[in-house]
Amino acid sequence: DAVREWRRLTPRDVDAQLRLHLELVQLATSDAERLEHIHALRKLAERPGLGPLFSRERLGRLSVLRDVFWAIPAQVDASSPYANAIIEEAFAAYGLWLYGRPIEVNSGCICFLTAWKGRGHLSWPDDATRRVQALAIPDDLLPRFLGAIENLKLRDAMREMSTFLDANIAPLLCQGDEITGETRLVVGGGASLLPVLATNVNGESLGARGAAYSHPNPTVGGAPATVLPFDLLVVDRTFGSPSRDVVEAWELDASPSAGMKKLEFDSSAAAGRLSVDSLQDALLGCRRALVFSHVNNPTFYGGQGGIFLGGSQHLSPEAIAPMALGGLEELVIVGCGSGRDNLFVGGVSVAHAVAVAGARDVLYTRWTITSDVGANFAVALMDARRNGMTLESFFSGIYADDSALASVYGMIRPSSDPRRTND
Repeated sequence: DAVREWRRLTPRDVDAQLRLHLELVQLATSDAERLEHIHALRKLAERPGLGPLFSRERLGRLSVLRDVFWAIPAQVDASSPYANAIIEEAFAAYGLWLYGRPIEVNSGCICFLTAWKGRGHLSWPDDATRRVQALAIPDDLLPRFLGAIENLKLRDAMREMSTFLDANIAPLLCQGDEITGETRLVVGGGASLLPVLATNVNGESLGARGAAYSHPNPTVGGAPATVLPFDLLVVDRTFGSPSRDVVEAWELDASPSAGMKKLEFDSSAAAGRLSVDSLQDALLGCRRALVFSHVNNPTFYGGQGGIFLGGSQHLSPEAIAPMALGGLEELVIVGCGSGRDNLFVGGVSVAHAVAVAGARDVLYTRWTITSDVGANFAVALMDARRNGMTLESFFSGIYADDSALASVYGMIRPSSDPRRTND
């Protein structure tokens, strides 16, 4: 019945086709059929009319897709000859639905996906091939972890989580020489909420080895690292002393003649708010930016938050995504959960939106932090920069020093794959 109804649908019936393909993929009796239907969902995402990126309309469709979508590749037998193809096609389709572009899985990627009830797969490079292994997250692990994180009990949260990561993921990646600064993590479903970079492989965490999260915009290519100071600083004065510490550290390098710009505002005072247009113009006109502010990232309403500017003003992911940020080489966003994946639809944060808009390297916070912790991080970053350390080196360095503390932070960075080009 589902097949007959699907054949009667016109190309404009996107929502009806989405529901039917999800039904068909659940009815599939072979991996070949599953791959075919996931591919059909990918083609469906290429059609117009899904809504703007990060909009409520588009994310509403993605929320319909989510529950079934990640369950399909998660249930495939790891020994199936279709396993890698299904995993890669699933990420490509998901990327099109979410970002308007496929998420690419290249030879250096570590893929980790799970259904929202925990069952899933890890896929990783091994010599000239890719291996796949079934891997499940215990049902109660994520709720306990996220609860402890929200209560600012990072050490307690990471103690149990590190035990899980080191016991289940690390042994599969024991060929550690293949994990380098070119390694990218591609995550989906419940796995996207895990601090995978903190996984200790042969005595060194993935983050310390230079791994980062994959870039959601495949047109953005790698480029030589820089130690030039941030030419834009955006600071919310509402935090008091921590805000002043960040400003003072930036001003050690400030040079108006070099085009460096500072935007200070106070989100708690009506007269001190920053307009969306002012922040957008500043981001469009800089190459390296540091933002120290409140970031709203609602747990249940994906895409509805943003960089908080005061009152009802915020720069949302939906407003960021269409910006032409190809000239932005580096963006550091120090604010609560500025890159946290949404529980329901995944990577719809400010950090993801900036990357989709073309920014190259994006360093963000994964969870709630205090203003003191955030300011200390920003000041340490600027001090390291002054001493000749690149953003990439600083990021891997904090993971080498203390991977539990560093797990608060994540980084999106394109690979140096020569097939990528900046548009």
